[in-house]
Amino acid sequence: MDVVITATALIIPLIPFRLIRHITTLGIVTIICLTMVITTVITKAIRTQAIPMILTKF
Repeated sequence: MDVVITATALIIPLIPFRLIRHITTLGIVTIICLTMVITTVITKAIRTQAIPMILTKF
């Protein structure tokens, strides 16, 4: 759980803020949808405890 939160916190600042300014409303909606999908997938992975299995493979 903490790993996911840390990873998300590290990824978000990597997105250039200049790029965000140029993204259209459609782009923002797409990003929100993608974020929701990723969050849902991560939540399901945590519930099924698949993340520890994935991490042990690396």
